Amino acid sequence: MAFMGSNWSDLRKQVPWKAMIFGFLIPKGILFLGVSLNMLFTGAILATLWCLAVSAVAYMKERKLNIFALFALAMIFLRVVVILASKSPALYLLAQALDSALYGLIFLASLLFPRSIIQLLAEASGAIIPEAIRKSPYYEKAWRIVTGVWAGTFIFLAVILAALKMSSLKSVVVVDMLASWPLTISLIAFTVLFPKWYWKRTVAVADIPACTQE
Repeated sequence: MAFMGSNWSDLRKQVPWKAMIFGFLIPKGILFLGVSLNMLFTGAILATLWCLAVSAVAYMKERKLNIFALFALAMIFLRVVVILASKSPALYLLAQALDSALYGLIFLASLLFPRSIIQLLAEASGAIIPEAIRKSPYYEKAWRIVTGVWAGTFIFLAVILAALKMSSLKSVVVVDMLASWPLTISLIAFTVLFPKWYWKRTVAVADIPACTQE
């Protein structure tokens, strides 16, 4: 059985890669360079201006905000406050841990509602999924599993960051970058690939429209 056909729009084409890269990853990279070069204010200002510009362009073109840029602004503010308040790498790690814990709790809390946050984002992306799958109890279950993985991953990362012991602020910033880019990309890849794999093994062949079967 295959879920590729005229009624299936590959989810990976609907993932807002450009919004994520321009709205979150690039400004985080700008801030990282600023901290690495001992130019915190310059890096923070440039990263903030970048986020505001990305948000403005997105709103003018599509009449909607770039949520990744908003997350990046919150991240920049938190990092700057922590670094200014203390040069302690331990506090910076704590800020990272609180960041991750907050994201994890948001994903976890969404499981208390009929539709999890990942399901809402997937449906908002416009991905076309066969009606038979949508009516299956496994449709929502797949998104809840994915949301649970996001929650568990961020909470686990928060625990690891809180337990790390580092004496160099630059080393901590490197950990911050490594923990964000690869982790975010891996989780998005999992979000794209897992539901399709899961539905192929749980939804009965008889329930899938003929045009989606090989």
